Order: sequence, then structure tokens, then C-alpha cells
Amino acid sequence: MRLTLKYGLPFVTAILTYCQKDAEVSYVLVDTGSARTAFAADVVAQMNDNSKTGGSGESWRISR
Repeated sequence: MRLTLKYGLPFVTAILTYCQKDAEVSYVLVDTGSARTAFAADVVAQMNDNSKTGGSGESWRISR
């Protein structure tokens, strides 16, 4: 994993995978103290039309 420091904060590029579709998201803040990860709704909606209604039961995968 390659970290990039911006404004003194660590960022990475992540790949979201859902229903065999991938989307690369740049400048994802690495927060080791967080309990959850949030992504912009417009990025997620591009991957699946069902994302606004809870999806089809498939799980999300974050990698890189």
C-alpha cells in the first residue's frame, strides 16, 4: 500500500469491487481509529443501480 501525505494526512488509492465491477477511488483518507469507512454516494452509485436501495445482497470489497 502506497501512502501519500497531503495536508499532513495519509491518503491511498483504493479499488472498490461490487458485483464484479471495479472503481478506483483516489485520495482515500486512512483513518486507523475509525469504525467505518464512507465513500461519496456518486462514486458508489456509478457501480450499481441498486446501490440507492441497498443493493442486491452482494458484499463490497476494498483493496489496493
